[in-house]
Amino acid sequence: MALRNAVMLGSTTHAYTGSGSDTTLGWDDSFTTYHYEEVTGDESAATTVEVSATHTFTTARTIKLIKLRLYAYSQVVSQHTEIASYNMYAQYYNGSWNNITGSVFSDSESGDNEGEGSITRTLEKDTGTVSWVCDLANVTAIKAYVYSYGRADKGTEGGESHTIKARIYELQAFYTVLKDYSGVV
Repeated sequence: MALRNAVMLGSTTHAYTGSGSDTTLGWDDSFTTYHYEEVTGDESAATTVEVSATHTFTTARTIKLIKLRLYAYSQVVSQHTEIASYNMYAQYYNGSWNNITGSVFSDSESGDNEGEGSITRTLEKDTGTVSWVCDLANVTAIKAYVYSYGRADKGTEGGESHTIKARIYELQAFYTVLKDYSGVV
């Protein structure tokens, strides 16, 4: 018996959101390349970036191992109100979308410094390469999603800025294959 990554099969279809890079970098079997969305600005604004990757299999599979790496970054600088947050997760589909246990990451911070000088608020999460041994039956798709948000409200002095990033490095779903007597998988 061996494990094979269903995402890499030629029959698997792929759908994406996020326009910052070649979307195939989110499933190229590398945990160092990524597809992303990123926004940087120097004005008072509420900014959201999102990326997603959905991989649909032609045949339902029993998934035995899931590996992924996701990243979110939100930095806001403001003289007044600042909010930074992110949410990211992986899901599988077997009749309905379900979160992969342990794959949901989120955080949020906010403040109002009443114009008492510039405040920088930064949230950053890199999951690193994480793996889940599982036994998920009748899976026909897997999905990764990263949302990052930042808001820098204008004060009387100006100086607002934001850098918001969302990345999917990799999403893999492995199923068991059996070799027959001829050695063909």
